[in-house]
Parts: sequence; C-alpha cells; structure tokens
Amino acid sequence: MSEIKKLEPELVDIKPITPEEVIGKKPEIPGFVILAFNELIQKKWNKSRKLAIVYQEEAIKMIMEKAPIDEEHPFKRSDIFDKHYLDVEDLYMENGWDVKYTKQPYYETKEDHYFTFRKKESED
Repeated sequence: MSEIKKLEPELVDIKPITPEEVIGKKPEIPGFVILAFNELIQKKWNKSRKLAIVYQEEAIKMIMEKAPIDEEHPFKRSDIFDKHYLDVEDLYMENGWDVKYTKQPYYETKEDHYFTFRKKESED
C-alpha cells in the first residue's frame, strides 16, 4: 500500500497569485542603491541640457562600492540583477523625475545601457 502524504495545514490555504498582485509589486530598493544613484545623478548633472545620464556600468560599480560588507553573505554583482536593484525608474518618477532607460542593441558593443534623468515638467 502506498502512503499518501498529508498536506501541511498552512499549504492548504495557498491560492494562485493574481495579475494585480504581480503588476502592483515593486522591487524593494535598499538605501545603498538609492544613495549610489543619487550621487551619480548629482555628479552627472548637465546644467545646460538639464539632465543627467547615468550609464548602467557606472551604477553597478557604485552600487558594489556602497553595498554593505557582510563576510558571511558577500554581495555579488548578480544580486543587482536578481533583486532588480536597477529598476529605479518608478521610484525616481514618484519623486519628481522623468526617467528613461535606454537599452542598446545586443550587437552594439561600444555603448552601455543608460538612464536619463530629467526634472519632471509641471503638468499645469
């Protein structure tokens, strides 16, 4: 006779995720990532063009520098992508910026992907 495994009570109440739950979920961006972007925006701000262009590799390098040191769980470059730490557009748009992420074609090796930050125009 085969044994039927009994489901744990807390697993019985699990329901499928809804599209609204997925769409509404935003990545949790830690402070050191925001600090890295803030510093890069200030450093790269072009007064005459009224924008800052932050290259993805610059952001990654700065995030790696700002990441907390934890010898048991060292921060890795792959964590930035796995945890969606570069998905900062909505966060900055909620705080007065127009943000555009430009992804270069796969065959373009000279240019890096980049973010463009501009002060949001007033809507009146």
